[in-house]
Amino acid sequence: GYSHSHCHKNSVFSAIFYFDDVPSGKIAFQSFNIHNDSMLLNNPDEWTPFTGKEWVYSPEKNNMLIFPSSVYHRVTTNNSEQDRYSLAINFFPTGKIGYSDSYINFETI
Repeated sequence: GYSHSHCHKNSVFSAIFYFDDVPSGKIAFQSFNIHNDSMLLNNPDEWTPFTGKEWVYSPEKNNMLIFPSSVYHRVTTNNSEQDRYSLAINFFPTGKIGYSDSYINFETI
């Protein structure tokens, strides 16, 4: 299995929990920041999740990754003989959040 590049527009935070170690089928987070290509005068001294266009994580057993749902991500092809089991989770806040002009009330329906 694998998954194409996507994000979760129906939630605020997303997460993935890994039940086992599989050497293949990594999750790749992608940056579509327009500033990455707009004016690169010098290459960065070091490639990090902040300077690169993609950050790849190798799943580890019992690890959970939590990230903003708006971040595009994909899962690379699992080329191993072992099935990979994971649980994808989306979170959306409820209740009163913020204050003053940044206040919103997400009422439970």
